[in-house]
Amino acid sequence: MGAILRANLALNACANVRVIDAGLGTEDAELPFSFHEDGNDGTGTFARGKGDLTLPVRQGDALLDELGLADSRITFVKCDVEGFEPAVFKGLERTLKKHRPVVAFESNAQQLGDQTWSTLRGCGYERLYELRHNAAQASPALREIIRFAQGHRCTIEPISAPPPYAANLLASPRDLG
Repeated sequence: MGAILRANLALNACANVRVIDAGLGTEDAELPFSFHEDGNDGTGTFARGKGDLTLPVRQGDALLDELGLADSRITFVKCDVEGFEPAVFKGLERTLKKHRPVVAFESNAQQLGDQTWSTLRGCGYERLYELRHNAAQASPALREIIRFAQGHRCTIEPISAPPPYAANLLASPRDLG
């Protein structure tokens, strides 16, 4: 997996990215990784606890220390790991509390979104927003027609809790308004 990313970085002359061949979690471990989540061939997850192969996972704060990045300015974190978000953020608690970056994450289910938001609130996050795309609730074919005709638009709407449907969310320790 890392080889494809490295090839794309080289093709795009992107020299400011370091690829680490590991996932992030609450502790250093070797965990089962499951490819191909239902309905999405481009995904995989550690969240199921079983899988097609075993891959390394690193505790996030310790990895940043090891890489010499713990004191670097961290302003944004993006996490879309198909249900493993709470473990990733628990492993980054020190970093999240110290740097207070805006965090973008995906919530695919109410319970998972609530767990993730609870972890982030424990790190001092007070504001939650949903990234809403035009025509998001339309069928895939209709959505593309609407976006072709109107352009693709996205808004950021404040919300009080993760929604009961799949959504892309932003968490912030301060008002983004």
